[in-house]
Amino acid sequence: MDMPPPRTTDAGGLEISYYDMGRGGAVLLLHGIGSNGSGWSGQFAALSAHHRVIAWDAPGYGGSQPLPALAPAADGYADALADFLDALGIVSCSLIGHSLGALMAASFAARHPGKLDRLVLASCALGYGSTAEADYPDTIRGRLADIRELGPKGLAEKRSSRLLTERAGLELRARIKETMAEVTPEGYEAATHMLARSDIFADTPGIRCPTLVLCGDEDVITPDEGGKRVAAEIEGARYVGLAELGHACYVEGPDVFNDAVQAFLKELD
Repeated sequence: MDMPPPRTTDAGGLEISYYDMGRGGAVLLLHGIGSNGSGWSGQFAALSAHHRVIAWDAPGYGGSQPLPALAPAADGYADALADFLDALGIVSCSLIGHSLGALMAASFAARHPGKLDRLVLASCALGYGSTAEADYPDTIRGRLADIRELGPKGLAEKRSSRLLTERAGLELRARIKETMAEVTPEGYEAATHMLARSDIFADTPGIRCPTLVLCGDEDVITPDEGGKRVAAEIEGARYVGLAELGHACYVEGPDVFNDAVQAFLKELD
């Protein structure tokens, strides 16, 4: 479907761009490291039938200004999200975070519990808990080298296909590649540092709201074992596997993803 036109707001001195449609309780969508707010187009029609659906461009993505810190951790994005909610006059929301967005969402849930009603963590990036760049694992060093040496388009050529299963069609592959090619080097580098420096398990003890964890059972980037571990660490959380879907499960199987999310939101209304 077509996305609503992008908007911008001042969130604690940081300009954030976002997409906003529907009425009802707010549902915020947080994209991953190689995407942006427009990547949630498959969710807007379904979820906005009963909710106000908002997808931000994370700091450093789309039309959003980057965070001041060059090597932020998840809490920097979580606090920016709290400012964003305040700017929109949203007292509390349901939050859906995918991949790197799940790291942000978990940090937000632990740091700002009064602003959160329900939480969905999909294709969870776990983080590496590194304290300095010298300690970064090879996977992080590879991401930094790719964006610096290949640029956004080269990065997308190299990495985008791994987000989908082998069954994904050419049109879907082109869409994923095009979206990844829209990252900015500054935003992607900052997000890569965040992935290196954060640890989702440092935040799971502080998550007290109803939580659903989702993962495609063919995800090769954040395999389902990680999602199951996350769910086990959050009191009362439920894990649901999404059959025959890869990392970008909400893009490759929007109906399956939306059904799982809507059932979760409905049972708690």
